[in-house]
Amino acid sequence: MNVNDSLVYLVARTNRQLEQSLAQMIRNDGVTIEVMRILDAVTESAGMAMGPLALRVLVDAPTLTKIIDRMVSDGLVYRTPDLGDRRRVIVVATDKGQTLQQKLQSITADKEELLVQALGGNEARRLKQLLKVLLELD
Repeated sequence: MNVNDSLVYLVARTNRQLEQSLAQMIRNDGVTIEVMRILDAVTESAGMAMGPLALRVLVDAPTLTKIIDRMVSDGLVYRTPDLGDRRRVIVVATDKGQTLQQKLQSITADKEELLVQALGGNEARRLKQLLKVLLELD
């Protein structure tokens, strides 16, 4: 089988292409894909501990710490101790971070709509189902 026709390659290439396209769309806002994912996660859950956040946004813990440091400096998030476990730190979006997250969410919704239009509604739903099945394999 030609490697360019393998499922693994096609999924990886699709991911890379989508991330590059999305990165261009959010570049004017001065954020990266990782910052966008962090804002989505901490806004959706009203704050998140660093460990689960690293898993959710697909970065390792040391990288997440550096990104969060920068986001704190930019006024997008703040850290607060977990009241249930003082050893844990919770990352919470500031008002500025929530405003930016709403803008970024609009951009990603537009991108998703383009994908749905390209595939058709039923095919897009089916693709989501299939990708979720693949995610459960590991």
